[in-house]
Amino acid sequence: MALADQAWAFVEPVWSWFMEGVGTYGPGAPNELSWTWLGVQIAAIALIMALMMRAWAAILAFVMIAVFTHVMADIVMPMAMEGAPFRAPPIAAMAYWQYLTFLIAAYAAAIGLLYLLKSAFSPSD
Repeated sequence: MALADQAWAFVEPVWSWFMEGVGTYGPGAPNELSWTWLGVQIAAIALIMALMMRAWAAILAFVMIAVFTHVMADIVMPMAMEGAPFRAPPIAAMAYWQYLTFLIAAYAAAIGLLYLLKSAFSPSD
């Protein structure tokens, strides 16, 4: 357990930094963050990106496309579901950049894992 505590001592400041952005701009934020909706959104987009990816060299491009798609969904979903007015992303807010950094890390992990599973279980091209 001491090893886990040592690892958490290094990870916790980064996790807290991410959570400031996710808690401010994530789905349902700032009232109540919806981890389920965030997880479903990340999983769906990451699955599509991993299925489209042909080589590990393309992971950076696919992560950026996934984050762009996620941000567009964050903007369009309230307009489509609730009739909300258009709201531009607050690119001047530090917490928004923390949210985007969280999305980059989450999509890199998710797309990487799904592509690894795809390449392990599918016949090579």
